[in-house]
Amino acid sequence: MRLSALSCAALLASLASPVLAQSAAPVATAPARPDAPVDPAALEAARSLLEASGFESQFEQIARQNTGATFDTMMAAMSREQGRPVPEDLKRSVRAIVVADAEKLIADMKTTALDRTAIVYARYFTADELRELERLQTNPDMEKYRRIAPGFVSELAQIGVAAAAERLPALRARIEAAVKEWQSRNSGPRRDGSRT
Repeated sequence: MRLSALSCAALLASLASPVLAQSAAPVATAPARPDAPVDPAALEAARSLLEASGFESQFEQIARQNTGATFDTMMAAMSREQGRPVPEDLKRSVRAIVVADAEKLIADMKTTALDRTAIVYARYFTADELRELERLQTNPDMEKYRRIAPGFVSELAQIGVAAAAERLPALRARIEAAVKEWQSRNSGPRRDGSRT
């Protein structure tokens, strides 16, 4: 039983998604330029908004939920792919590695995630817009959304992960077929008489 490279990549990529999935993240109508100068007032307002929205605690909570949910989805896909359940001792070993790495990633990212996220917000919104978004944080509906979003954001993320996992065996088979076909086309004699 092996954890495929694509399974590992999908699992590891999901660990970084909390910043992207952060529940208070506004949707921009036009992309900002990554090199655009950032207004200091907008940056301050963005930090304030993120702090008011509970960014740091949500970041950690979503990261842990995504890690667990993605791990479970990938183990289920491995079981289907291999035609038998993943052995429990292998699951425990892989889970311990993934959880330890996720905790390290959370700790590493936590020191910069809020500031880096604030810079992105400040590129897309003015200081006044960000202050208005912060004001909206006190709306009871928004408070409910913020409170429950971490639970369903990771669930929503798993829709795509599960769909990708289902397609993985067929994708791998097509890639292997393409590699074999390429190898057969390129395994003939070279001009110098040697074989590839």
